[in-house]
Amino acid sequence: MSPLSRASAAALLAIVLLAPTLASGAEPAGAPVSPVAPSQARGYKLTPRSAVVAVGDRALLRATLTTADGKPVANANVVFSMNGVELGRAQTGADGTAVAEHKVAETTKIGSNTVDVKAIDTAGRVGAGGILAVGTLNMAVFKAATFYSFPYATQVAPKGTTKGKFTVSLGLYRSTDQARVVGRNIRVTFLGRSQTVKQTEQGAQVTFDLGPEDQGKADYLEFAFEGDASYLANVKKSQGRYGIDPAPVTIPDFMYGIDDASPMQLAIGQSTPIKVYLRTASKKDSTPGLANTKFRVRGIGGPWYEKFDVGSGTTDANGRASFTYTHTTPVRPGKYKLEVGIEKDGKIFTPSDASMADPTLHRGGVELVKTAPVITIVKAPKSVMLDENVNVEVRMTRASDNKPFSFGVAMCSPKTGNCITSTTNDDGKTTLSLPASKIGVGKQTLSLEALAFPDEPYERTKITFDVDVFAQLAAGPAIPLPTPIKPK
Repeated sequence: MSPLSRASAAALLAIVLLAPTLASGAEPAGAPVSPVAPSQARGYKLTPRSAVVAVGDRALLRATLTTADGKPVANANVVFSMNGVELGRAQTGADGTAVAEHKVAETTKIGSNTVDVKAIDTAGRVGAGGILAVGTLNMAVFKAATFYSFPYATQVAPKGTTKGKFTVSLGLYRSTDQARVVGRNIRVTFLGRSQTVKQTEQGAQVTFDLGPEDQGKADYLEFAFEGDASYLANVKKSQGRYGIDPAPVTIPDFMYGIDDASPMQLAIGQSTPIKVYLRTASKKDSTPGLANTKFRVRGIGGPWYEKFDVGSGTTDANGRASFTYTHTTPVRPGKYKLEVGIEKDGKIFTPSDASMADPTLHRGGVELVKTAPVITIVKAPKSVMLDENVNVEVRMTRASDNKPFSFGVAMCSPKTGNCITSTTNDDGKTTLSLPASKIGVGKQTLSLEALAFPDEPYERTKITFDVDVFAQLAAGPAIPLPTPIKPK
């Protein structure tokens, strides 16, 4: 062999021995590591693979041992270690690959970690216990996610008490292996009050002392872990609310009635007196009744079973009261039962026996009827040119009380179908403007219509008016004026 050939062969051998070999297999998407070039010795090469894993999860540490010409080497021990501490070991198979499993502790550095890998001979290739090849791999470790479990939460206090203790047992666990995250502080918030508790091997428990001011209150439980070097932050709100049972409210078993003398058919904007009386259910007459008792009247029913507030008051010494109800709530027209309840501690209590509340009209009921919007033209032109607009100022009032109100109105040309819409202001006024070119030439009839819908408490009303539209005269030659004659 010529010196040149020997030099070429030596260079080729050096390339085979020293060239880095990339790790086999695809890297996980977005992994913050890159394949590591393996080292080799004695004609063998070791190809480790990088790993990406979360705290608490099990990393699969892989390396493939081959001869210099690429043939797999079986039955060799491969040892993985980091900072002198063994992480795991495995024997190569027929394909030359060894796979060891390592559970990542929470003390492991987050980010890139260098793992030393060495292949040890077991078949007398270089002597028992001899090192065939060495290399390194990158093990990228990222923070673990966490979750809460709170299987135990006491009922704050039994009914009838004014104080209580609310105790919650909880645990913070990591998502990778469901192990409890020990030694971390968890902040628990309830009814605007926060407590911080440190989780132990047995979990965590927090207790809130509640007093009379918390009666009837309810709130979500909120847990907060701020996270640290090994775990992501976690804030969680309970799905349901917890609260202290309200103290029992004692009310008499009562009946109510509404005098039938009031006109109980109302359109929106109209008023009527409401006369109420309350009495205990055990009495046979209406006097003296329930004196000095707060009550509230509500309307219930209609086509969609809606509820609306009618009014409230306090009964006199005979259990009677009266007030004036003005129908302003835009509920759907229909028949509604008037229900009377006793108000106490911010709640409304209805009687267990409501036989006195007859839902028929004029005795515990009201019928809400529609009213007609009244459209009045304040200002409108008699005639316009074709290149001008028809500007019309209108005012809208309710037929039921003659008061102005805000409502939709449309101005249309029945001939051409062109329309313009607007909404009146609180004073009931608005101006609509429609180009005359969209109406046509000649005497035209326009309509003004209140835009009421079937479920609204208003009827659909319409008025019409006429306007003359003139075409623009074409420009012609100037006609000279006659010369004035001077008197003699």
